[in-house]
Amino acid sequence: LRPQPHATASAASSTETGAAAAAAAATQDLSAVVIEAARAIQSNQTEALGQLLGRRGLPVEAADENHDTLLSLACQLGRRRATKILLRWGANVNAKNRQGLTPVDHCVENGHFTLADYLVKWADKNGVQLGE
Repeated sequence: LRPQPHATASAASSTETGAAAAAAAATQDLSAVVIEAARAIQSNQTEALGQLLGRRGLPVEAADENHDTLLSLACQLGRRRATKILLRWGANVNAKNRQGLTPVDHCVENGHFTLADYLVKWADKNGVQLGE
């Protein structure tokens, strides 16, 4: 038995529509999780940030429209514990935003010199060349 051509096309179309809807829903869910993570960083709720990274599948390199990552946000706000958590989860200490600023730059720009020093020492300890 061979399937009817129109049945195959409509099944494929239905599958594609379902896949597109699932992708859109996943993007919305991801956006909500990223916003939730940013709020956790802003309010210094590091336990909530850790849970989002661990249980909700938050990509540690999620970035906003300016290409600022969660690590950039933590550095802008001087959130040392959030910074440590993000680094532990693999955040890129060299991630650059649209202006070419890295998390270390954000620390310095906002007067968080102790945190900038921590990042430099972390990079050295972990064999990461800053500025790459």
